[in-house]
Amino acid sequence: MQPWLPFKAANYFLTDGQPDRVTEGVSGNTVDYPYGPWIGLLFFAGITAVIYVVPLITTQKRDA
Repeated sequence: MQPWLPFKAANYFLTDGQPDRVTEGVSGNTVDYPYGPWIGLLFFAGITAVIYVVPLITTQKRDA
């Protein structure tokens, strides 16, 4: 479940696929990401776009 959280995907891109030293490196709980770092960035950007566009469209319809 963790690889599909948006901020985990963005962190995976920022750390270039290396384990997160704070949460994964200390406890040894490594997360197996089924995608590469760039796909993590695209996933985060896609989720961000959806969260931005859906309220924008809803506001335009209600305030028309």
